[in-house]
Amino acid sequence: VEARVNEVVLDDLAVHAEMMSQADAVRSGAMALFGEKYGDQVRVISVGEWTRELCGGTHAGRSGQLGVVKLLGEASIGSGVRRVEALVGTDAYQFLAREHVLVAHDKRLGNFQPVTTVPFATWNSELLFFKR
Repeated sequence: VEARVNEVVLDDLAVHAEMMSQADAVRSGAMALFGEKYGDQVRVISVGEWTRELCGGTHAGRSGQLGVVKLLGEASIGSGVRRVEALVGTDAYQFLAREHVLVAHDKRLGNFQPVTTVPFATWNSELLFFKR
């Protein structure tokens, strides 16, 4: 999931916000979370053709403005609905930098056994992303 989200971010899709009635939002395909309270008018965020959701907090004009995304956790909040916690941008970068330091420290102590390697194409595309 995290890799796919970062691919979408790298696609630099346009983010569009519009106000509409809750009924129109649901008819348009916007995802609404059951149990959340919404007013008569709701803010609908579309990220390209990838997603359309009721949302009040996104202020990015394009998905690429988010920067790297690091998922921290997820939980079920209803049947077929998951809530995801994540860091984006510099917060995600700082988290990953701290993780890198911890792994390097454990490796020096001999407590680290690499499980997998990351293909060159993966980290090369991330380097290209940061050069932008």
